[in-house]
Amino acid sequence: MKRAAIGPCPDDYSGGMSSSESGIYAADPVGLLRGLPLGSRVVVRIRLAASPDAGAPRLTDALGYLRRLDAGECVIETKRGDVVLRLADVVAAKEVPPPPAPRPRPGSGTV
Repeated sequence: MKRAAIGPCPDDYSGGMSSSESGIYAADPVGLLRGLPLGSRVVVRIRLAASPDAGAPRLTDALGYLRRLDAGECVIETKRGDVVLRLADVVAAKEVPPPPAPRPRPGSGTV
């Protein structure tokens, strides 16, 4: 399993969401994750360790299926494998619908 690179976040950090994003994510992202059944498809945004030359904290998203959740971390099964995220670093989360069905390739004979 991959472990996300994580670190402290500045006290003045607002969450890393634009005003258009703030209305679609849960106000309590960890509480939302705790309320979902394992196997739910989610996107979880976490803070990464800030580099010394960076002005603002960096963020990354994990999109996949919630596989494990305990007191301190969760595991998201992504296309690239399982990713372990510390709950203390979660800044946003939401449940997302299943991925769309694959589109037929042109010339494959499938309509």
